[in-house]
Amino acid sequence: MGTAATAAEYVGKRLGRAWRGLAHQEARATHWMVGHGMPQLAAQSILWIAKFALFAILLYVALWLALLLAIVLGAVWTVRNVESDSEPTEWAIGEQADHKESVFYDPINYNDTPDPRFDDD
Repeated sequence: MGTAATAAEYVGKRLGRAWRGLAHQEARATHWMVGHGMPQLAAQSILWIAKFALFAILLYVALWLALLLAIVLGAVWTVRNVESDSEPTEWAIGEQADHKESVFYDPINYNDTPDPRFDDD
């Protein structure tokens, strides 16, 4: 027993102990129900129904988590692939670029070419 266990062996041993512990608790529950006058088949059936219900609940939760993940990934993909319309349609040169970025910019004041942000429809 002098060999060091790897992480996989350690996890496997822990899972094995947990499985044996759950099997022991299931046997104790069956014996307790039989001890209180319930037939053996009914006690085992109740435990199987409980396991099935737990499995169904886990599947239900996993379904909604997967759906939520799919929606989030779809939204991220959509946002990532949207064409940006904020790029200027013409290249401003020199000081033209400075005044076009101003908050109070209007093409009439600077005698610039028409800006698509100010279209009169």
